[in-house]
Amino acid sequence: MQHIRQRFASIFPSLVPVNPPHQAKATCNICLDDDVNANQMFSVDRCHHRFCYECVKQHIEMWQQRIKEDSIPGTKRIYCPNPRCSALISVNKLCKSTKEAQVRKNCYKCGELFCINCKVPWHSNLSCNDYKRLGPNPTTDDLKFQALANQNLWRQCRNCRYMIDELSEGCISVTCRCGQNFCYQCGAKAGGCHHGHVVPPRARLPPHPPSPPPTSAPASARDGA
Repeated sequence: MQHIRQRFASIFPSLVPVNPPHQAKATCNICLDDDVNANQMFSVDRCHHRFCYECVKQHIEMWQQRIKEDSIPGTKRIYCPNPRCSALISVNKLCKSTKEAQVRKNCYKCGELFCINCKVPWHSNLSCNDYKRLGPNPTTDDLKFQALANQNLWRQCRNCRYMIDELSEGCISVTCRCGQNFCYQCGAKAGGCHHGHVVPPRARLPPHPPSPPPTSAPASARDGA
């Protein structure tokens, strides 16, 4: 109690402890608890409002947190994405680089893994670019499906977002069920790239070209017209 009194008095000198008759009860004007010992309350000079020690303590901690936040530039602030934590973290304390290999970090408070680049819980099996292509607030199924697409080198139509599975042979120009014709190797519209007309060996395919977020299961690819 004495520690709380000293901390609060140093920040708000006008706030003083109430000294009512012994055993008197009072109501805290913040939490509205009406069963607080009146001698465990604070009040402001020339004000009839009274506050319990717990509310005063939380108020002090809130302002200390705000002072701490203001000491860190807005572009350097990161909050733990764990909703049960939300600890304030300085980017400078985490790392000096934003390289892919260094973006996975642990929260110093709760220990949860998160991505310092995307500012979300760690997206295992997905690069930052793949994660961002899923749009805001992707579901668990979205993340699993995108990871599976990357692993199997599936391609996605940029027109209707339909996912197309591996093309093992034939012309590299494929036609989606929506009628869109595109290059299976890079995802560009037909005629928009300089790749050949024959499907390259699987090992030569790029990991995954930029594409919209997946919305459906893969379909068998068909040769373009």
